Amino acid sequence: MHLKIKMLLITIFILGGSFFGYQFYKSVSRKQNSQQQIATLLDFKFETLKGKSFSKKDLSKNKKKLFIHFNSDCDICQNEALKFSEKIQDLKEYQILYISYESPKNIDSFSRKFGLDQISNITFLRDVNTVFYSWVESHQVPYILAYDENDKLVYQHKGMTIFSKLIESLENGH
Repeated sequence: MHLKIKMLLITIFILGGSFFGYQFYKSVSRKQNSQQQIATLLDFKFETLKGKSFSKKDLSKNKKKLFIHFNSDCDICQNEALKFSEKIQDLKEYQILYISYESPKNIDSFSRKFGLDQISNITFLRDVNTVFYSWVESHQVPYILAYDENDKLVYQHKGMTIFSKLIESLENGH
């Protein structure tokens, strides 16, 4: 009887260790796949605030791109928007895409509040199919991805941005 209990405990320990080891492997593998997935800009489908489709083919050719995932209620996102509106000259060579899963009304209100709707190289889009999340596997906002003219990832950041470091990283291509 005592031997059966030991064998049962050993079996449970081995099965538990195998399960947790596999879960860890899947987590690491998924993170690596996510990094590989965003290393080059893949095709995507967002929506304009007027409900029209916006995909990779709608991007400016041979232009740097900056994707900013945001939420209009996020204090950090609001602070970042203010910085972007003040420092937009430093980003004039970028096509800037502000992306949110929120309603067009909330997104539009956000863009107007910070004067971003008046800046020609900024486009506001809705992520109705959670494409951005599938890229980075994070709901954290703000989340920034920057791509060079050849659609290669040169900058990735989540959370509060130190604008001078952002500009420096973009200029250096990393």
